[in-house]
Amino acid sequence: MLILLASGCSFGLTAARPGRDAEDDTGGRADSGGDTDTDTDTDSDTDADTDADTDADTDADTDTDTDADVDYTGSVGGYVLFEWSDLSCPVCSGLASTEPPTVRASALFHLPVPGSWWAWLPPTDDTCVADPAPAALATTTYDAGAAVILNDGHRDVSLSSTTGTDGVTYAASALTTAEWTASGTWEVAARGGADVAAFRLDNVLVTPSDFTDIQPAGIIADTTQGAWSVPFSASADTTITWAPAYVGDMVLVSFAASSGGTATCRSADDGTIAIPAATVAAWSSGAQLTVRIARYTFRQGVLTDGSTLEAVGSIERVGTGYVSR
Repeated sequence: MLILLASGCSFGLTAARPGRDAEDDTGGRADSGGDTDTDTDTDSDTDADTDADTDADTDADTDTDTDADVDYTGSVGGYVLFEWSDLSCPVCSGLASTEPPTVRASALFHLPVPGSWWAWLPPTDDTCVADPAPAALATTTYDAGAAVILNDGHRDVSLSSTTGTDGVTYAASALTTAEWTASGTWEVAARGGADVAAFRLDNVLVTPSDFTDIQPAGIIADTTQGAWSVPFSASADTTITWAPAYVGDMVLVSFAASSGGTATCRSADDGTIAIPAATVAAWSSGAQLTVRIARYTFRQGVLTDGSTLEAVGSIERVGTGYVSR
């Protein structure tokens, strides 16, 4: 804001200078005729000129500049998620044994705000959270154009836009496994729309590689005879291992109990995690468990307004277990 205050005040005062010319001429001549002449000349000249000139100029010029460029550095302006999920025993869930893995991608954009879409996760490795409640970072979503395009150098995956009461979201939910690349690196791009300018972020999304081994093996049993066979103890920790290790950023092991209740445990992608007994202790003995073991990669890109796009890839195996005491 620039405020310019110009104030000029001048006061001119010319006071009257009294000028008084007093002339007193007295000539007295007495003659024998007795004539006395007295001549008195009095000239009083008073010239008073009072000129009061007051010129007050008060010029207040206020110029307010409201063109503020907001710095969104460090704030999150959206996310893109590319995920692959495979049911180890589809028939255990009432599906055909030939049910293929589910491959889907989603994205959205919003007014940049502090935080993360994944703030609900357990805060540190080797910890668990009971009944986690993912919370939306924003509820009004922005238009970035007709589609968001993912490209790994070999193929495009198009996430089409859907407009709802809360704004615009992007999704591709009928993808095949051929459109997924394990250990792939993807460009994320959009042509821009009413709210989000066009952008292209190279190598911002990474899709992780699959698991080649999970133990106890019964967790990912693919038949009804083998499913629900691995106990998760309410009195001692249960260890899960996997391979390969160190190819992602994080592994999450999530549980949903048939008796009600959920939990999520977090680990570095180091090949092992101990599930604390307390994680399942609140659930009924014998309750069936749906067990999800998921590997995640987390990357970030910078949108044209300076905000962060969270880019997440995940691959998971969905298996089974039960609560033991």
